[in-house]
Amino acid sequence: MAAILEERTNFTTLANDPELARALDEANVPTLLAAYVHLSHDVDMLERFAPHIRPAFSYPPTEIPDDLADALRLKLRHLLTTGEGLASNEPSDELVQRIMSVTVGEPVDTEFVELVNDQCGFRPWIDRSKLADRPAPRPGSRFWSSARA
Repeated sequence: MAAILEERTNFTTLANDPELARALDEANVPTLLAAYVHLSHDVDMLERFAPHIRPAFSYPPTEIPDDLADALRLKLRHLLTTGEGLASNEPSDELVQRIMSVTVGEPVDTEFVELVNDQCGFRPWIDRSKLADRPAPRPGSRFWSSARA
């Protein structure tokens, strides 16, 4: 297990204390799900939540059963405090896209996978404005005038 933890971004376990339990109890459940699946690659847990998470402002709203949320908190707490269940590699782009789609309750396009990897620091940041094959902004877009300057 130590080798897997070392390989996976120098993962350090957390203390199994009341503060962690309180933080998990108070956290947004879809966010906990995203973190857990990103670390564990537990697609089955992701799919158990999928029917319960709806897009923002939907009616009826997202209603996650308490027993399912509690099971997630227990799994995540165990992973964070022991390292057991930690995947040995980073999630694929397909898994990241599925995590994003389930946790926001609607399909997320592939173009946003790079964005989430950049914004969350999952991969080294790339200055895409310097890429030679980067498409030019569409005329009339708010980026077009600054690109021409």
